[in-house]
Amino acid sequence: MTQATMIKTDDFCVYCGSQEELDWDHVPPECIFPKPRPAGLIKVRACRTHNGGASKDDEHFRMMLCLSEGIGDSPEAQKNWAPIFRSLRRPQAQGMKKSLLESIRPVQAMSWGGIHLGTTMGFKVDLARINRVIERTVRGLYFKEMNRRLPEGWNVFVQCDETLIHESPAVLEELRQTTLLPLAAQQPRIIAPGIFFYKYVVDENMPAASAWALTFYDTRSFLAITVPKDVVSHSRS
Repeated sequence: MTQATMIKTDDFCVYCGSQEELDWDHVPPECIFPKPRPAGLIKVRACRTHNGGASKDDEHFRMMLCLSEGIGDSPEAQKNWAPIFRSLRRPQAQGMKKSLLESIRPVQAMSWGGIHLGTTMGFKVDLARINRVIERTVRGLYFKEMNRRLPEGWNVFVQCDETLIHESPAVLEELRQTTLLPLAAQQPRIIAPGIFFYKYVVDENMPAASAWALTFYDTRSFLAITVPKDVVSHSRS
C-alpha cells in the first residue's frame, strides 16, 4: 500500500463542497505514477462524482502522455506502457481502444514560431478530457497549498502547446512577462522525480488569482490560471 500526503480538511469535497459519499482522490491522478508508486503522493477529499467519475479521463490522460512523441522516450513513461496496453485489452476498454486507433492520423508538426516542420503520425488529442484532468489537479493543489477551496465563481483556465501555438506573438510575450517569468522564478514542488512537479504563484492582493505550471515526465507542461468565470467565458468567445 502506498503512502500519501493526506491533506487535513473538514469533511467535504474540495472540488464542489459536497459532503456526500466522500473518498480520497489523488492529484494528479495516481495512474500516471508507475508501480511501485512513490511515497508522498497528494490526496484530497472528493465526492463520488469528482473521484470515480473521473477515472476514464485519468486513463485517457495517462495514455496520451505516455504514448506521445517526446514523452515516450522517458524511462518513467515507458514503465506505464505495460499497464496501458493491459488496460486496453480489457473487455470494458473496447471503446477506449477504438477511440485510440481512430485518433491516429497524419498531423502537421509546427514550431512555436509557426514554421512548418513536416508531417508525422500522431494522435488527435481530446483536449477537453485533458483539460478536465488538469483542472481537477489544480483545484486539488490549490487546496493543498492554500488550505481552502478555490472560491465559487472561479474557474481554472488551461493552456498547453496545442493552444498556445495559435496565439499571436504579442499575446505570448504578455503571457511570458506576466505569468511565465514569475513561475520560472519559483522553486518546484517535486512530487516524484522524473514524473511530476509543479510551480505556482498567487496574487497577494487577490489570493484566488493564481497561476500553475504542471510538468509531467520532465517534458510535457501545462499552464493553468485561476480566473473568475466571466473572464474564462470571454477568453473562449
